[in-house]
This record gives sequence, structure tokens and C-alpha cells, in this order.
Amino acid sequence: METLENGVKTEVDKREILDLYHNQHKSIREIPKIKSKSVRDIVAILKEEKARRQNEEDNDRKEEQLKQQASISLPKPSNCFLKVKIL
Repeated sequence: METLENGVKTEVDKREILDLYHNQHKSIREIPKIKSKSVRDIVAILKEEKARRQNEEDNDRKEEQLKQQASISLPKPSNCFLKVKIL
């Protein structure tokens, strides 16, 4: 079983690996030398992050489409139905 402390350390490691890859532009082969992790673990972390970002983008895109659909104005009813002759 993984303790809370190890879980926190794992999250910190993930953030550091993502920082090395995205912000410091380190290659996948350079990161294991810096973080003492296997290439397999690093690739798994990067794939997980890519899937998470893709999911967020898809959700944002769906929300934007729903907003656009809601803002489309419906045609106004014609006046012939609104006019009533009072005798």
C-alpha cells in the first residue's frame, strides 16, 4: 500500500518531470538522469498528462459549442399571428 507521504512525493515527482519536459525542454532521455526514474515511468507520466489536457480541451470545446447553440436566436413569429381584429 502506498502511504499518503509517498502519494504526495509521487505528485511532486510528476510535476517536476512535467516541468523538466515542457518548461525546461529536457528530452525524455535526459530526464531519467536528473530524476532517477525509468524512461517507462516518464513516458507514462507524459502520456497521462497529454490525455488529461486533451480531455480538458474537448470539454472546453463542447462548452463553447453549447454556448454558441444557446446564443443562436430563433426566428421571430410573423405578425400575422399577432394581429387580432377587434370588432
